[in-house]
Amino acid sequence: MTTWRMCAVSGLAALILAAGCGGDDGLSREEFVSEADAICQEFDQRLDDVEEPQSLDDVERYVDEARPVIEDGLNELEELQPPEELEGQWNELVASNDESLDALDDLRQAAANGDQERLQEIAEDASQRDAESDRIAQDIGLQECTGED
Repeated sequence: MTTWRMCAVSGLAALILAAGCGGDDGLSREEFVSEADAICQEFDQRLDDVEEPQSLDDVERYVDEARPVIEDGLNELEELQPPEELEGQWNELVASNDESLDALDDLRQAAANGDQERLQEIAEDASQRDAESDRIAQDIGLQECTGED
């Protein structure tokens, strides 16, 4: 997997999991996990349909196509309200939302500037952030909403 794809795809886990709350009240933990995992699975499959970048010049196109898919997934997840017992963990994931979207924007800008050093920094930061997001997601019980294959 290329560094560009790895950064964008690993960002997906954080992005999808980092959705805000609202909507359905009263979901049980099992219902919440099931609904979130179903949304993550759908949007992960949609992201797989975006052709991987083949070069540094192609990263901008990739981000332009992948970002709306990720945002659509976030919008669907924002309709879910986690049960009270998961709010703290979910809020930790919510906090990474802006960071992850900013990382995609930064990735696009670094590619546009041909800044390979910045691309590497973004990939490293995303990897660290996503490892923590995956740990939290696993603690919640999510299976599809992690970067694990």
